[in-house]
Amino acid sequence: MARYKMRQSTEKNLDELIAHKGVYTTITEIMSQPYINPDRSLDWVPKNVKIAERGNVLYYIGCIPYFNYEFDKIDSIALSTLQILDKVEKEPIVVFKEEICCGHDVYWGQGKFEVFIDLAKKNLKMF
Repeated sequence: MARYKMRQSTEKNLDELIAHKGVYTTITEIMSQPYINPDRSLDWVPKNVKIAERGNVLYYIGCIPYFNYEFDKIDSIALSTLQILDKVEKEPIVVFKEEICCGHDVYWGQGKFEVFIDLAKKNLKMF
């Protein structure tokens, strides 16, 4: 919907149509650059959950750590999901420190297909 409105709008200031005033779009565009390689802390992973660098099940959390600064306890989704996976799976769950945004908002929200593809390529290199 936002992408449609942006294309139909003749207004000069499109901030009101861009989710979160473009903060996460900017973060996403930065992550899409080839020389940017995040090394995020895994401190959010509960100590009792077994994780690994390789395995059969990958849990991809994307931008949730960045949204945590704006939305109180949004990381509870990631924590709960990881704890459930830990109980269901026999092998440790793979969680990457280097993962980046999936590009959802830049593609669906703003139609920036090239940025979306760059992010997809970078994410695929981790496998």
